[in-house]
Amino acid sequence: MSERHDAGRAPATAWIWVGVLALTSSFQFGRGAPIDGSVFAAFAVLLVAENLGMLPDVRPVRAPSRPVLAVLALGCAIVLIMTPFAGPATRVVLALIGLASVAWFWPQAHAPRRAGERAVRASQAAEERAVRRRTATLWAILAVLVCLWELAAFFLGHGGPAAELAHPTISSLVEPFVASEWGRPVFVVAWVLGGLALLGMARRAGARR
Repeated sequence: MSERHDAGRAPATAWIWVGVLALTSSFQFGRGAPIDGSVFAAFAVLLVAENLGMLPDVRPVRAPSRPVLAVLALGCAIVLIMTPFAGPATRVVLALIGLASVAWFWPQAHAPRRAGERAVRASQAAEERAVRRRTATLWAILAVLVCLWELAAFFLGHGGPAAELAHPTISSLVEPFVASEWGRPVFVVAWVLGGLALLGMARRAGARR
């Protein structure tokens, strides 16, 4: 999510993500979900601290091997499919997945800044930074569009059941499919496989550094 700081200054995309997190947090508080709002607000504060250089460099957590990762992913998928839709087991598994992802991905951005790790040629480094910035910008645009959709649906849907039906939120559109007997396994498998794909992309990107 974050990028290497040039000359001690955070790139513009890093501050875009602060805005995305702050917007999402305010929406969660506005719709009466203080726990979700607090999570997004906490990450916004952490990202601000990182952009200002207030966080110490942390050694990245080593990702598990592919077989171990496959077993963990299978176990998480089984729990998410078999347990109640909004039950405590589901919440615990999702929280553990989120914490593990942050522990591995967040310090990854600091690794190139560590002393003795700047042997990459300047042209390659500039190209990698440009790719990361374009990727971060695209993700930020997508996140902002989703937030705007949710905000518009939240306010426009306050006129009653007819208004809610005419202006559905993304969660209200997806929830019937996810809650169905056959839709939930499909969604969970696709979600887990997507996460593994992103993890593989990050592993390959880290190996090139």
